[in-house]
Amino acid sequence: MKYDIQHTCGHIYTYNIYGTNVRGERNRRRDFLASTSCTDCERKDLIEALKSRFSGIPDTEQGSKKKLPGLSQFVVRQRINFRIWQT
Repeated sequence: MKYDIQHTCGHIYTYNIYGTNVRGERNRRRDFLASTSCTDCERKDLIEALKSRFSGIPDTEQGSKKKLPGLSQFVVRQRINFRIWQT
C-alpha cells in the first residue's frame, strides 16, 4: 500500500510499504519514517560532517604521502566505514 509521508525535514515522499497491518506493522513503519529526515537531507548532513572532519587533513594525492605515510590508509578506512554505515 502506498503512503505519502512527510519527514521531519519537511520533504514529502511516497513509500510503498508491504506486509499486513494485522499487528500495526505498516503504521509503525509509517510512524518511523515520519520521525526521521529524508535520505537526501541525511546524505547532505553526513557529507557536511565528513567535510568538516577531514577539512584539516592535507590532500594525499599532492605529494603529502611522504610527509604523512599512514594518512592514506586512515582516509581509506574512514571512507569504507562511511560506506558501510550508509547502507
